[in-house]
Amino acid sequence: MSCINYILISLLFQVISSQGIGKVYIGTLPNNTVSSLSFNENSALASLVIPVFIENKNPVDNTDVPITGNIVVGCELSTSGSGFSSATIQTVTLTQANRGGNVQFSAPVKGQAVDIRCFSDSGLQFNKTESISSPSSFTIVSAPTVSICPTGTKDVVAINSQNTQYTFNVRLSDVVTGSPVTITCTGAGLTFLTATAAIDFREVQVSVTLTVNTPATGTCRGQSQTGGQYQTANSLGPAVTFQLVQPVVALYPQSLSVATTSFATILLLTSPVPGSATTFRCRADLLPLASVQDALQNPLCRAATPTPGPTADNATDTVTPEWGILTPEVNLDNSVHHALLKATRNVGVSASVQENVVVSCCNTTGPFTLETAILAHVSLSPNATVDWEKSTDININFTTPRTIQNVAFVEVAPCPCDLTGGVCDINCCCDTVS
Repeated sequence: MSCINYILISLLFQVISSQGIGKVYIGTLPNNTVSSLSFNENSALASLVIPVFIENKNPVDNTDVPITGNIVVGCELSTSGSGFSSATIQTVTLTQANRGGNVQFSAPVKGQAVDIRCFSDSGLQFNKTESISSPSSFTIVSAPTVSICPTGTKDVVAINSQNTQYTFNVRLSDVVTGSPVTITCTGAGLTFLTATAAIDFREVQVSVTLTVNTPATGTCRGQSQTGGQYQTANSLGPAVTFQLVQPVVALYPQSLSVATTSFATILLLTSPVPGSATTFRCRADLLPLASVQDALQNPLCRAATPTPGPTADNATDTVTPEWGILTPEVNLDNSVHHALLKATRNVGVSASVQENVVVSCCNTTGPFTLETAILAHVSLSPNATVDWEKSTDININFTTPRTIQNVAFVEVAPCPCDLTGGVCDINCCCDTVS
């Protein structure tokens, strides 16, 4: 019995050796296998193919064995269902004379990559178990799209001024091939010019005019001039907001320490507000320390008039308001982006004090809400707070010498501590102004 089995096995092996074992490969001749295949929803029908080739080898010495008859090659996907790439796959017939060809497929559906394997089950030389190829990756990706490139902030294109043409970039998801792509953008409140993306490029500039002073949303899409790489129906990119550059206003320096009854600060507007000049209203407020942080975050300039001063813990008088701005309203426009502000204490002090003065400015005109505030730490003492600008004696001429007759008999300085005309000088008992 064992002898008969041996004879049968030997005969079978001889038959197999003479017929060979057929194998299917994904790729092209000669022996160029492909590990991944990728297509998109717009791929031309002629390009929806899986390249395959076949060979038939003697299992003993690995020599080629002629292929007999027609060999029908098909392919199958490893996974199916929602979310996975899929297609309707056909077959191709190969022969000894034509060992390479393309398996066509149709109805591509985008999704995650899946494995694809090709095989043949044609007679003695080819069977599915022995001929099936190694797996290759098979992917159907989304159709190429056209996206607007934001400037700085995510999903926002900043426009410098209304009703002025501005250029921005548009990026194509795939490099343009075959023919140029016409770029068309649309959006309410926006006027776009049509642009063209040339072959081998994937970025192009587009011109737009913002016709409103509020943010507007725009989108772009593309259409290949010939062929179907980019199609209007499915190339629409995500929406992007076009808006005017938000001006920023600030006071400088942003914090300071002073030891006088007046100090200066600069109001600066980073860019002009569209339209006419912007009016800012500014004020200075003496505040207790507990109220400073809130006043910096919510500037008091929105209120119509300065608020009453704080309690006696950091003030020495009851005048309201204690501090003010000499020119409380300023106008900034395209030619004037800054203004010098002077904060001054309305009265002197009779004792040393530490004060918290918050200067704030808010716009009263324009389409934007602009406001800013800074804190000044003020240290005042009676001997260091003479403000000559408060003098009411307008007859003093500091450049003309004073002539005194009979110096020996005239008191030249009847009150040497009376330094400020029309104002009571602190600790000066002979000052006649009370």
